[in-house]
Amino acid sequence: MEITDIINNEKVTSTFFNLWERWQDEHEYEDIADYGKVLAKSIRDAGQPISHEKPTKRPFSLKCMINGVDYHLFVKRKSPTTIAMCAKRLTK
Repeated sequence: MEITDIINNEKVTSTFFNLWERWQDEHEYEDIADYGKVLAKSIRDAGQPISHEKPTKRPFSLKCMINGVDYHLFVKRKSPTTIAMCAKRLTK
């Protein structure tokens, strides 16, 4: 499975988008680590082995290792009404 399969997976992206929206309202009250656990679980549920997961607050994202490669998964606002899930490879 390629990283594009993950960021195009409807359940994974839906989880990221829903948590991203919630984080906008609740970031002062909730623990980002709890969000990271849910994000990682959505990737595992999509059949992808994931490890070394570390959620970040700014930007709202998940740094993790998938198939031995480090990635930074994040939500990016494309326009005032459009958001997209993105992945940046951190290791070569």
